[in-house]
Amino acid sequence: QREGPLNDSDEDKRRTAQQLAALYDADGIDSMIEGSGQPAESSVKTFFVELTLVDGDGRTVAELSASCEANELNEQSAFLLSNECKKMLLPEKALVSGQLSASLNSGQGAPWSTRGSFELDSSRKKQWVQLGFDPHALRVQLHFLRAADGTGY
Repeated sequence: QREGPLNDSDEDKRRTAQQLAALYDADGIDSMIEGSGQPAESSVKTFFVELTLVDGDGRTVAELSASCEANELNEQSAFLLSNECKKMLLPEKALVSGQLSASLNSGQGAPWSTRGSFELDSSRKKQWVQLGFDPHALRVQLHFLRAADGTGY
């Protein structure tokens, strides 16, 4: 009797744990009754916005990715940059003379995208900028923090 459970693979152990956990929630009980043996899948998805900064010469200066975990996208879904992206310094010269583009793939046809240029006030430490202004298309609001030494954002 002990030989089987002691030699179960990690996958077998996870499956057994999921089946036991399913007994304690309503969705799990329903899925066990239906015969799937697995608890119901969560409908939370992760969406990504990809941001690309291109300088005045057309060279890519930075590529950033922000994510949002939600059941579905809405008009004001909050996307967060990873800690690594937050530490990336964007050169002021590239922000002044270049273009920033944003792309969001919802999984339903062509991705939504927007691009544009904007000016940041060098006298302010923090400032918000909106990329895209069409109410029926992708609009992205970005929060920029000026580097302490003034070399970028």
